[in-house]
Amino acid sequence: MFSLKSNLFVSMLAEVKDYAKKINLRRSHPPNFEADPRELNRMLSELRLAREHAQLMNVMHRNRIL
Repeated sequence: MFSLKSNLFVSMLAEVKDYAKKINLRRSHPPNFEADPRELNRMLSELRLAREHAQLMNVMHRNRIL
């Protein structure tokens, strides 16, 4: 039983290590994105509103509220 847990743990460590490498690579090479901060904030607020609307529609559909 111990060897099974050990094997699963070691395989998960390899996956975590690969994931961490991908994250660190993305952080070390940020994308070249030169946008106006006001425009970026506008886009983020639009995305937030769209996400909230989608969640509201999901709740309404799930609870059959129309």
